[in-house]
Amino acid sequence: MEKFEDFIYSLETMEKENLRKGYMKYLKRWPWFAVFCFAGLAVSLLIYKTTPPTYKLESRLLIYGENNSLSSEVTFDDHPYYEKGNIDDQVGILHSYSIFRKTVENLGWQITWYQNSLLSKKELYKNDPFEVIPIEGAENYKNILLHITALNSEEYIISADTEIKINGKKEKIKFERKCKFNSPFETPFFHFTIKYINGKPGEEYSFKFNQPSQIALTYLKKVKIDIKDEKSNLVYLKSEGEVPQKEADFLNELNKVFIQFKMEKKSQSSRKSVNFIEEQSKEVKKSLQAAEERVNNYRKHNKAMNVSQEVNLIYEKLADIENEQFLASQRLNYYKNLQDNLGNSQTIGQLGNPSSAGINDDGLNTLLNKLIELYNKREILSLTVQKKSPNYIHLEKEIELTASSLKKSLHNLIRDAERDKQSINNRFNTIQARLARLPETEKRLVDIQRDFEVKNELYNFLIKKKAEASILQASIAPQAKVIDPALVETAVRVGPVLIFYLFGGSVLGFLIPFIFITVLGFFDNSIASREEIEKGSKIPVLDGIIHHKYKVKLPVIKHPRSGIAESFRGLKVNLQDALDGPGSKVISINSLLPKEGKSFISTNFAAILAMYDKKVLLVGADLHKPSIHLFIGEKSDTGLSSFLDNQTSFEEIIQQTPVTNLSLIQAGASRSNPSGLFDNGRLEDFFNRARAAFDYIILDNAPVLLIPNAIVINKFADVNLFILRLNQSHKDQIKQINKIVEFNKIKQASILVNDVPHKGYGYAHKYWKQGYGDV
Repeated sequence: MEKFEDFIYSLETMEKENLRKGYMKYLKRWPWFAVFCFAGLAVSLLIYKTTPPTYKLESRLLIYGENNSLSSEVTFDDHPYYEKGNIDDQVGILHSYSIFRKTVENLGWQITWYQNSLLSKKELYKNDPFEVIPIEGAENYKNILLHITALNSEEYIISADTEIKINGKKEKIKFERKCKFNSPFETPFFHFTIKYINGKPGEEYSFKFNQPSQIALTYLKKVKIDIKDEKSNLVYLKSEGEVPQKEADFLNELNKVFIQFKMEKKSQSSRKSVNFIEEQSKEVKKSLQAAEERVNNYRKHNKAMNVSQEVNLIYEKLADIENEQFLASQRLNYYKNLQDNLGNSQTIGQLGNPSSAGINDDGLNTLLNKLIELYNKREILSLTVQKKSPNYIHLEKEIELTASSLKKSLHNLIRDAERDKQSINNRFNTIQARLARLPETEKRLVDIQRDFEVKNELYNFLIKKKAEASILQASIAPQAKVIDPALVETAVRVGPVLIFYLFGGSVLGFLIPFIFITVLGFFDNSIASREEIEKGSKIPVLDGIIHHKYKVKLPVIKHPRSGIAESFRGLKVNLQDALDGPGSKVISINSLLPKEGKSFISTNFAAILAMYDKKVLLVGADLHKPSIHLFIGEKSDTGLSSFLDNQTSFEEIIQQTPVTNLSLIQAGASRSNPSGLFDNGRLEDFFNRARAAFDYIILDNAPVLLIPNAIVINKFADVNLFILRLNQSHKDQIKQINKIVEFNKIKQASILVNDVPHKGYGYAHKYWKQGYGDV
């Protein structure tokens, strides 16, 4: 129980210590926070002072439908899908690109003027300091800011400095000219004349030619249209901007354009019906006049004034049948024309309402009205989205389904109409047979008079329909009404808000040093002390190799009484228990990554062991990127790889070095598959020969994390040293060494700390520094 409490206490102490270190990391840099917070407040206040205020304006629009009984007979507006409409659809039309584009064009926003200051620019709406008159027929590039300063009422300086893309290529526009007012200004990009109005001399202004499409898209994003009550047709339009009058003008013109659009769509349908009926009546009138003249002429020449009662009865039946024939033909022609124009959104609406052709079919009216409405929706949607968008594809599918249903319905209607027409023709032939038995004079008179009266009835019918359609067209009323227009006096200032700016500036001033310090600590993952290694290591940690000042590869030879030489002697002492046993010893010097001092330690440790009158063999076991020759000897293509590849004998790869008792085997020439050389069985033979000939074999191994064969060699070693270099190796390498040693069951494994500061080395360093040697 007592041990458990001690464990808990140690954990709490460790946690408090870590928290204290974390807090102190920031607290000791408190001046940074003070300076940056003050700077953040100052900058935010400056931005607040120079930022133009933003205002919100609102307008309310009532959208409603009309029920007109006359319209159901002559126009397409009888179907509730179009007449009353879904309020969401009406809002969609109101918030469409075409409506916004028309609004911008009506407002005539061709040029925007600004008054420039040091830190900002203010838009001058309806207060132009100068008048820009484009030269007729010439083009002026859009959205390029031109700066102008009036020198006096006669001269000005104009300049520009920007880049634009022309046909996919960047084009530099840079100029500065002194010009005269009322004189043409021409460049490859601009052609206009500037007229002086009230611009202040010495004041800098700027202007640009606007692209209506971009302004429309900007307002599409900016204007918000809401419906606060689902049961209400009251629509709220809101817009925010720096110039209240500009926002008010846009909202009011937007309402006006929408109302005109609705009226135009409604009157367009009525006009089509009137035009259709008028064309039909003109043709019938000509035929009627000709028929009347034939009746009069026949009576005059044949002295026939009246016909018998039997003939009158036959005549009346024949007149009725001919009227039915005309209506049947009219219906059939309408069906066929409609069938031929199903896929044409431009012509299908010009055919007139089915009722104008004497057709009263609710199903046909519903499908036709829906198809026309879908075509209108597609036309509006195509202005704002691409054809690949999900909304457009969904609308196309709906059009396809509606057209398919209408096509099937027309197929059945055409079939029935042809049957009706054939039946009427049969009845007509029967009556004609009865007429054939009448006297020729009466029969001829009946024919002529019958033709006249049929055309007369048809003409009267068309005149009636035309009158009804004209009355409807004249009685069209707006389908929307502005309840509250956007007014400047109702504008509400919504920004900038001082408290938000100050809060944001102080938060930003605090976050900048906080993030900077945190990032530095986060990315600084290097090992700073031996204690950090001991804390995370599961294997022994040996006294380190100290940092040295010498510019030589073998300081233990050049400076044998130095502190660096003594640190290598201390390493031999630390490994004494492992090295004193019988037989030769293989010591593998390893590192996880390059540049941790592995080759430096291998060569100098081998040299130290050779000083003790022991035969030492230094082996360059890194076949991928050998570097042992940089410390001792000259590079040779004959080496360990040659022996493992069975090209040379063991004796041929051994080289003598200037250091007594120290022999060298280099890595040798590079191979295409160096890792495969360790699997051919000659590696064990190599170590058997080396152990027989030398007391110590020092292996300068390959980086363990990069080269897997390093682990293979370690299995032949008696001692395995893993190098960690302070301020170079990362903390996570400690855990990686633990995993490698444990997983591969590496024996006699220890960590050797490299590049230890002078003050970090123990007694031996102090001993040599106190007069017995040089550091």
